Amino acid sequence: MTQTDIFGQGMFDVTPEGGQLQFMLEEQVDSGPSSALSDARQSIDDLILTSRRYRESKTYQEFLDFVSDMRDLAPFNAAMVDIQMPGARHVLSAHEWLEQHRHVPKPNAQPLVILHPFSPLRVVFDVSDVEPLEGARPLPADLVSPLRVRMEPAIATERLAHLRSNAMAYGIRVQEQVFGSNLAGRARRSTIGGTTQRPGARNKGPEEVRLRYEVTLNGGLDSPTMYLTLLHEIAHIMCGHLGTVCKDWWPDRRGASKEVVEIEAELVAYLVAKRQDALIEMPPYLDGYVKAERNMPPISLDRVLKAANVIDELTQRGRVATRVIKKKPS
Repeated sequence: MTQTDIFGQGMFDVTPEGGQLQFMLEEQVDSGPSSALSDARQSIDDLILTSRRYRESKTYQEFLDFVSDMRDLAPFNAAMVDIQMPGARHVLSAHEWLEQHRHVPKPNAQPLVILHPFSPLRVVFDVSDVEPLEGARPLPADLVSPLRVRMEPAIATERLAHLRSNAMAYGIRVQEQVFGSNLAGRARRSTIGGTTQRPGARNKGPEEVRLRYEVTLNGGLDSPTMYLTLLHEIAHIMCGHLGTVCKDWWPDRRGASKEVVEIEAELVAYLVAKRQDALIEMPPYLDGYVKAERNMPPISLDRVLKAANVIDELTQRGRVATRVIKKKPS
């Protein structure tokens, strides 16, 4: 068990048991077992314990990083926000958005429920779910999504459609989900197995394809940002950062450092996009290395170029044939 004090707001008891995350925040008020606040806290504990997002050990550190970064919220409330909207960046109540920034929640905004002193619950909204009133000033740069990119929308929309369809040739299913403004997408090995369908070849019906990887994109992104995000996430897969299902496709490189895997994925996305639209700008992660004249970590340029070549093919018009894992003779 690891006990962690975060910014003096309370103690976490972090105990990975059974592949799940358990934690308890020190009570800040005296509440009996039957109080609304006690019931709310227990409900959140139960939600975290049963959440699939916390069953992978990698998620523990991501969770603690998120809670640490949300300095305006108590740790327990930060946890509640993370459960309801992964990737949330900055949350305020509707009244606070109006008073501080002359912004209001969008019609389809997702309310986020957190605890509040002297009352059981409080409703807040992420920056990705608010819009300006007439005369409102632009939001401060540190509140606005850092994920947006410059690319011709028409190019991005067309390439995005081709990539989503053709990625299924490798058993990569692409879906959308509502995330906060600070999370563009993520990729993982499929844990459910089975098959998924992709459009069939000309004059043929749908084709069953074995499901191997899942990519989830933030459905609230514009098409250029969503396209670059999908390039980045598929790059993680084809650079071997999530392991491999077939060594003839790409090697298993799960031992690479976080710095290496992020730079490789950014390089692949940048190379593919730059070949398709000269307006594309270098991602901030890479731009920081260039401007600071920092030495690049030991990336695999061979793997970056091979992944970029395959992904570029997937973004082209036309259907890519389904890849089959060939059984080696015994």
